[in-house]
Amino acid sequence: MTNFHILNKCFILLFSFVSSYAQSSEPTYLKYDPSGSNAWYPYYTNGTDQPGILPEILELIFLDANIIGEKVTFPPKRTNYALEKGDIDFDLISLDWLPEPVNHTDYVYSEGIIPIKEYFVTRADYRQKIDRNNLTNVGVVRGYIYHDQGQYSHVYFSSERELIIALDKKRVEVIISGDRPASYWANKLNIQVSFTQLHSQGMLRFRLRKEFSHLLPAINLAIDKLQFNGAMQKIIAGYIHF
Repeated sequence: MTNFHILNKCFILLFSFVSSYAQSSEPTYLKYDPSGSNAWYPYYTNGTDQPGILPEILELIFLDANIIGEKVTFPPKRTNYALEKGDIDFDLISLDWLPEPVNHTDYVYSEGIIPIKEYFVTRADYRQKIDRNNLTNVGVVRGYIYHDQGQYSHVYFSSERELIIALDKKRVEVIISGDRPASYWANKLNIQVSFTQLHSQGMLRFRLRKEFSHLLPAINLAIDKLQFNGAMQKIIAGYIHF
């Protein structure tokens, strides 16, 4: 038996032991808002047969970590405030979205779930070079967090779909959007766009209110399990054709 097969069996035994232990205790209820901007495709689709990458992944993490998720809905502009007030117990975030320093006083953060990128996006015919030190009127989604949001003025829109429409109608020259949502809506609306410069890249992860820090080991193990057994990749492949 090779070292790989031995390691594989050890992981399986560890996952099974921790999962059995978690299931033997009372489940923890966590309130969360899964919707994003309601246009954050393919991460959230608002569909029934295919609800989105994150709802499917969260369902498996909850099951393995003995968590019951209670869905609540807030507009994006209220989500961060809802987390601060305890109206929701966690959200999903990339640390690269956050301005420094990252808040480790009120929140704890899980291991990375999936990689995520966002770009400065322009119309395909836009020829000017993006100068971060000389940007004005950048289109963003209201309520989203941007690590450099104090460096230039913003024009706020309700979703990624509205950002792409605003570009097409020349209401703004530059927007900030995740690559997947921007590609989806550009194709859906038949609008040509250009991903001109990377704005941030990182791993999407749980941001939990500090009082739930005891759940981190089970959540992290569930994330590791989904990555190890291929379930995470299978879910992503159902929405993104590589």
